[in-house]
Amino acid sequence: MRFNLSDYFFQLLSVICLLVLATVIISWFFKSSKKKMDAQPDLVTGGLTESSFHMQGRRLLAGKADSFALVSMKIENLTQIYSSFGSDDGETALRRIYEATKSQLGSGELIARTGEDTFCFFMKNRKTDEICARLDRICNAINSYADKYKDGYVLRHAFGIYLPEKNEEDIKTMQNLARIARLTGQGEKTYHFYDPRQHEKNSWAKELALSIDSALQTSEFVVFYQPKVRILDQKVVGAEATVRWRHHHRGMLSPDMFLPLAEKYHKIVNIDRFVFEEVCRTLQRWKRQDRELCPISVNLSGADMDYPDFPEYCYDLCCRYSVEPSLIEIEFKEDDILVNTERAKTVFERFHNLGFHCAIDNFGANYTSLQILGTLDVDTIKLDSSFFDGDNNNRCGRFITEAILKLATQLHIRTVATGIDNLGQVKYLQQMACDDIQGVYYFNPAPLEKFESEAYSRNLLKYVETKGKRLEEQISIRARQATQGSKSIVLFSYLPDEDTIEF
Repeated sequence: MRFNLSDYFFQLLSVICLLVLATVIISWFFKSSKKKMDAQPDLVTGGLTESSFHMQGRRLLAGKADSFALVSMKIENLTQIYSSFGSDDGETALRRIYEATKSQLGSGELIARTGEDTFCFFMKNRKTDEICARLDRICNAINSYADKYKDGYVLRHAFGIYLPEKNEEDIKTMQNLARIARLTGQGEKTYHFYDPRQHEKNSWAKELALSIDSALQTSEFVVFYQPKVRILDQKVVGAEATVRWRHHHRGMLSPDMFLPLAEKYHKIVNIDRFVFEEVCRTLQRWKRQDRELCPISVNLSGADMDYPDFPEYCYDLCCRYSVEPSLIEIEFKEDDILVNTERAKTVFERFHNLGFHCAIDNFGANYTSLQILGTLDVDTIKLDSSFFDGDNNNRCGRFITEAILKLATQLHIRTVATGIDNLGQVKYLQQMACDDIQGVYYFNPAPLEKFESEAYSRNLLKYVETKGKRLEEQISIRARQATQGSKSIVLFSYLPDEDTIEF
């Protein structure tokens, strides 16, 4: 058999050409497919997908990234809209958010939905005050859309802003830095600009969170108590337990400095169990001292609802310390309840069956508050402090507050006004059907020994005086005004907990 070298090279060349041609065709196919995929709109908003946002963003920023700001916007209560109104209305809300935001952006500015409840957009302006002003207009535009919608809702936003350098191109990194700014921002402000020092804060925060368990073992956590005052006669009738961290290096830390970290790093349940047991010890101590007992409220996190045996754990602690469960009121924040109302309903029922009282904290902070009262079996609602800002001069706010108080009375739900800090608020609440007051106007949160000295007199709970005029004097003045031209008047109030009427 003769071997022809030229035939061999010809065949080899043919194979190579075929492979090259196949590679070109496959490459073209994948690029074409990718372009088609990138060209597909977001299924919910109809706008850019995240990958399209990255592709167009790189072209937009080419060599001039320092002319833009990247904003990461999160809708903080979107999950509540889904749980309250359903997925269809939730998607409608997302479309309206997209449309309203896009309406406030100009040519050469991009926006895309980058997560279930997050959006990213490029803005040309980089001046801090002007960026904030534009974000204000975006917030107003979004909520003006929401107001026109049939069910009406108020959307809460949080913004993180990153200002890229001139030649930056990695949009994914920019998004992450804007997200860090949004997540690490503190306070009530909703706009947070990225600061490299936030990386240091993150390291500090993580270190603090990881030391929570050891701090619990070394007794660095301490429980403070803030009295509740009954409006009718100004007697101390209860208390709320809150936690502080007496850190061995950083001194006394307030709850807002470590509780969000405990939530983030899944340590919050350990702190809640510590506080609950300390409250049991306190009630046992008062019982042994033959003090007049009052119920104590304990704030629990929504994470506690995920533990199926948590109500029984609390009941076992009460039995260990010989404490009646009815002396402890379990509080869950309204936001935690709205995440899963059915789950909250089951948890409340189990606590009730074991003899505990249940309360909703921060009630009224969300638009769906009244729906909760028709779903959950609650004993107490604690009205959010935002209802009582200033001197209650807001006419609309007063109407809402009064409507909630009247409804609670009809449902036999006890009401507590929180955050009370001035005489005008006290006078206003004395005229309403509110039961109790809690706030720094009467008492600051204090360690146990100080609480006992301020709230007790000879082992009996105190009656406190209104700063200014005494309550009795105010009642007397109103009575004299009411009886002008009349022969007599009787003032009375019903105390449901004591099943008595006071005249």
